[in-house]
Amino acid sequence: MRSLLGYVLVVFMLSFSISIIMLFPDTLSLRGDQGCRTIKDRQCISGLLDCDLSCLDWTIVLSTGRSGSTTIQQMISKLPQMNFYGEEGGLLENMYHLQHDIESHAKNVGDFSWQGVDDMNVHTVACMTQKLFAERHGVKCLHRGCRHGWKEIRYGSPAVMEWIRTIFPSSKIILNYRRSCSNYTDNFGRNCTVLQEMKDYFLNATKDLENVFHMELEHLSNVKKWNQLAKFIGYDDCEALNTTTANMHGS
Repeated sequence: MRSLLGYVLVVFMLSFSISIIMLFPDTLSLRGDQGCRTIKDRQCISGLLDCDLSCLDWTIVLSTGRSGSTTIQQMISKLPQMNFYGEEGGLLENMYHLQHDIESHAKNVGDFSWQGVDDMNVHTVACMTQKLFAERHGVKCLHRGCRHGWKEIRYGSPAVMEWIRTIFPSSKIILNYRRSCSNYTDNFGRNCTVLQEMKDYFLNATKDLENVFHMELEHLSNVKKWNQLAKFIGYDDCEALNTTTANMHGS
């Protein structure tokens, strides 16, 4: 009877493990988490109130799309004290256009002083935008090196890239794209030529930015590359043991 119960228990645990793997195919296994703590340790509540744009640590994945950005999102989310989210629907680009409209208004009409209110400048809009992102992401961890971020596939112009750096000056940007796309096509009609053009335009738009890390689709199963990415973000002693991903070897 005991052996039968033991057999049933083993089968149940095996089935449960397989189900978990199927539900969460993209996993980054870490060696403990003490070595995965970020080096910053400071309080950012006052920083947000005072519009210190460098107070919070942000990690931003910018992708051409169809290149494993969702896998990267799920992998980064495994890092301790990391709050990482999906696409924002182009919100940053909307805020960029708002800033452009404000600058045009100031140039053609004048500042807002005649209305009895403080003038709005680039820093003011950048501060508003970062606070908006913090609220949308439910940022609650404001100390001990907590990090926050998201991934997006909609940005490609140099102007918007520079705007991202203005809002998040201390952010770490991860570029995601396909190194090779031969014979590729998807359900949206995008073929290899389209993806290559998107990649070239994307890389040109970010060529002058600092703190940029390249994570190609072909490297998503490379443990060494993930360790480099973790150090780039700020997890100096973090070590990945293995990866489980639906995009093995850039498929």
